[in-house]
Amino acid sequence: MQPPGTGAQFYNYQGFYSIILMAVVNSNYEFIYVDVGKNGRLSDGGVIECTEFYKSLKEEKSQIPNNDDTVNNLNFVFLGDEVFALHEHILKPYKGSIKTTVI
Repeated sequence: MQPPGTGAQFYNYQGFYSIILMAVVNSNYEFIYVDVGKNGRLSDGGVIECTEFYKSLKEEKSQIPNNDDTVNNLNFVFLGDEVFALHEHILKPYKGSIKTTVI
């Protein structure tokens, strides 16, 4: 059931009404950021771009540790869904398969 007065705004591509919850969880399985309430009609990639988290990430205001502060001077990244846009601090799964040739 959709929120009152919203029409089809919360009707998603899977054929039912939904509200999106976007969250960031640390390595201890603790929620460190939660955004809830975007309409189900938006894509996952579109939802992240509407959050304060993404805005602070793009404007470099998110207080992410420097590479010098990480093990082996590696870049600090967030693991995201394959629909998210690539960013210096967003890592997403490799889409597609690697084809090999046997000689």
